[in-house]
Amino acid sequence: MPNSLCRSAVCLFNPIQERFSMNSPFRQSEVFNLGICGARTGDIIRRELPEALSLGGEVFLLLAGTNDMLGDAGHGVSPEEYESNMRYLISALSAAGRVMVLTIPPVAEEREYQLQPAEKWTETPTERIALGNAVIERLEKELQLSVCDIHRIFSRFDLDSFDSPLRNPANSGAVDSVHPTAEGYRMMARALYRRFQEFDWHPRRVVCLGDSITCGAYMEGQGSATGETYPAFLKRLLDGDAPAAVHFASQD
Repeated sequence: MPNSLCRSAVCLFNPIQERFSMNSPFRQSEVFNLGICGARTGDIIRRELPEALSLGGEVFLLLAGTNDMLGDAGHGVSPEEYESNMRYLISALSAAGRVMVLTIPPVAEEREYQLQPAEKWTETPTERIALGNAVIERLEKELQLSVCDIHRIFSRFDLDSFDSPLRNPANSGAVDSVHPTAEGYRMMARALYRRFQEFDWHPRRVVCLGDSITCGAYMEGQGSATGETYPAFLKRLLDGDAPAAVHFASQD
């Protein structure tokens, strides 16, 4: 996230060095968490893409756009630049393996205004997120892109409630507009696992690129594929270690 959005989140692990595998009666998977707090798409191209391509991933998961759309009160990255960067990332990753893009999660607008005052915005935070997701929708149709719609799943909830998949004063005491709770990260992993099933994908090496949401800001295991990050929950599902994994994946 940009400085105002990343809050005090610090990825405590080096995502390049964190590589995890776990034996299973069914398969051994490796899930790599390359997410960097504060990353915009340009940062992902420069700082994450080279490592991602070196890892030999079968599936690449890309979640990018929150910082592009919300940074500098919506004046950081234009939709045109965001689209250009996403096209570059998708093209480079598609040459190495399968790619799935996650839509940009919703933003809790009133809390965003506590962090970046309303008078600084010319478009609302929600409008900016919609612009980013419109780019993803356009690329999905044009490129026959595989997409996991996290925005739709999270938008079912009252983002100010205790049950919100985003951190808020009710569930974590946090003035946070964009970062998921542990349950939110679990929802993301279930949705991805379900999409893998729908496409009949059975990857053993998954590489996750993105910003602090991929990194797992504020969660146990942030910056890794352990603990409460979405890469960690996804790994458990892939390894068959999560109870009733298929049932869980069908619920979101």
